[in-house]
Amino acid sequence: MAASVFVVARFRAKEGQADALKQALAKLVPPTRRELGCYQYDLLESPEDAHDLCILEKWEDEKSLGQHIQGEGLQKLLGDARPFIDGTPQGNRYRLV
Repeated sequence: MAASVFVVARFRAKEGQADALKQALAKLVPPTRRELGCYQYDLLESPEDAHDLCILEKWEDEKSLGQHIQGEGLQKLLGDARPFIDGTPQGNRYRLV
């Protein structure tokens, strides 16, 4: 049986663009939750800093995560969000210990 994959994808909004970035990233949530192999996909905001956002993900396996990453919908929506992102988004994968 394949091990679940967890992802923490962090985004930093440009100054004054936190709401615009939240709206752009929020569009990813409903369609992604319907993808095969997606167990969790939540957009989170830091309570101390509205410019600090992350998406907490849980996938069935590397294959389902890979299909998500290569999907046209994700690429388009991330492209739409790009003008509001400061720097390069960080994406880290984890497994249960």
